[in-house]
Amino acid sequence: MPETIRLLLYGLLLVSVFAGGNAPAWTQGRDQGARIDRLDRLRDRAHPRLQDRARERIITDRPVIRDDPAVVDRETDALPASASDQPVRAIIINEEGHRVRRGEILALNLSDTARAAAEAAGLTVTREKALSSGQILTRLTGSQFDLPSGMINLLRTADPEGVFTPNHIYEASGEPAVAVTTESAVWKKSGPSATVHSVGMIDGQPDPDHPALSGILAETRHFGDGPANLSEHGTAVALRLRNTSSTYLTAARLEVYVANVLAGDELATATAESLAEALTWQEGNRVEVLNISLAGPPNDIVEIFIRQYLNRGGRIVAAVGNGGPLSTDVYPAAYEGVTGVTAVDPSGKVLPMATRGEHVDLAAPGAGITISGMDVARTWSGTSYAAPYAAIWLLAADRYGLELSESCEDAGPPGWDSTYGCGLINLDHLPVLQLASKSK
Repeated sequence: MPETIRLLLYGLLLVSVFAGGNAPAWTQGRDQGARIDRLDRLRDRAHPRLQDRARERIITDRPVIRDDPAVVDRETDALPASASDQPVRAIIINEEGHRVRRGEILALNLSDTARAAAEAAGLTVTREKALSSGQILTRLTGSQFDLPSGMINLLRTADPEGVFTPNHIYEASGEPAVAVTTESAVWKKSGPSATVHSVGMIDGQPDPDHPALSGILAETRHFGDGPANLSEHGTAVALRLRNTSSTYLTAARLEVYVANVLAGDELATATAESLAEALTWQEGNRVEVLNISLAGPPNDIVEIFIRQYLNRGGRIVAAVGNGGPLSTDVYPAAYEGVTGVTAVDPSGKVLPMATRGEHVDLAAPGAGITISGMDVARTWSGTSYAAPYAAIWLLAADRYGLELSESCEDAGPPGWDSTYGCGLINLDHLPVLQLASKSK
């Protein structure tokens, strides 16, 4: 090759290299966009596989949180003589990120069509309960599935009007309960008094022999599987009701009706099944206010009984939960008509782990507090302990004819906010309530 031609070709090669290194911006942008498109397509194709792997990990890798070997006879509602041969019921995470009982579905007023479809799919009726409301709550169990959504869809196809849900898990919104075995599940205590205020609680079972609770536990009913154990959490909530009533309802006697749904669970959790049953029982007690210091996911069956309770004139106060600002386990406090209560410390600062959101209606003392009757060397924190304070305080506010918005001291940003609700209540508000009633 002549030298001139070789030099010319070499020069053209250099020009092309440098030109490629300094390509116009629009061509670089075009190439970058193409790479992003390819990445998006790859991510979209991978997403279902990642979801499947996540579900598999949830099912196979998650440790069993608690064993629940008791399967209740559908006719007698009694525990089997021996639970050792019964299958383990573990708590797992479902597709929506909520804790549920593995292999269980709840049905309300199960139709013959849905029952036949359930039996054909291999599901077994392990519990069927006639509620005081006249409805039938059925628990269906199947060892052939873990996550309940597929079986629920099958039942809804068979009966589009039916109500089917997972057996969700609800947590006590305070410090863990400590179970101590007791023999009795129901007590009655009474005493003479001119004025009586009745309060219900859905929680753990308080200690009936606690001297500070003598005479105020009108009735305690046990719901759910397992033995009727005492609950430290339930005792603390009952003492919170009693201690607050001694401040705000000094001329009255308190009667507390306890629905024990935390029985047999050292982790202080309850199922949607036991919560639904407890709601119908409390409805029959006609209490002035019902306190629920539990928080968990939305559940269609629980919601039905919450609305039924409220529509018949009941009042519910519930803890907003301790899952942190981004938690979605905020029910029953988040149901319309339920008064959601968050917790503040003695300085009025909200509990850091308290859940924020539209379900927060007011704030009450419940963080870094002492509970008279419990270990005085220990402080307690949780929206669980703010809710019973607010329940009694609202009874006192009712006596003075005040609305909720009139009974709060604004905290945080002006007006309602997702942290404090309408504001803070505290001991100093009692004379404020008295002055407000006199000015009407």
